[in-house]
Amino acid sequence: RDLTLAVKGYISNSTRSELSPEKYLSFVIGKGLAEPKLRDEIYAQLIHQQLGSIPLTVLVKLWELLFASAAAFRPSPGFANYV
Repeated sequence: RDLTLAVKGYISNSTRSELSPEKYLSFVIGKGLAEPKLRDEIYAQLIHQQLGSIPLTVLVKLWELLFASAAAFRPSPGFANYV
């Protein structure tokens, strides 16, 4: 749940958030680095949220997260073909 909230916090442009986008990004990447079992879940969430009709600004944010994740850690061998 925290991971989902962090992804949503990063992609939203809400000024109500007490955390900066960089803090959300750091949280997501930190989770992937600390917990290898979550890496595929991170990739799956980022890919799934790109489906459908979404604003370009949100799509760009999702790609930023996807790029940062790919730079920080790899998906599992069984999931790599889908990323």
